[in-house]
Amino acid sequence: GVIRMVEEDQSCEDILTQVSAARSAIDRVGMHILTHRMRDCLQNDAGKSPQEAMEEAIDIFLRFSSNLGPATPEK
Repeated sequence: GVIRMVEEDQSCEDILTQVSAARSAIDRVGMHILTHRMRDCLQNDAGKSPQEAMEEAIDIFLRFSSNLGPATPEK
């Protein structure tokens, strides 16, 4: 993938386009996993109050979303 592109001296634009596509795909997978985990937290956490389950789900969401970063570089 990307490493091969670098080794083959492909254009920076092509490499960065591929990196961006890979990152977007990983973010989509992460969001999919996150939404299913949040549902699980809210529905199946035996022994936790609805408030505790909601707080855990929010905490998981905030930890994940803080890793997404900006879509474009900051200046």
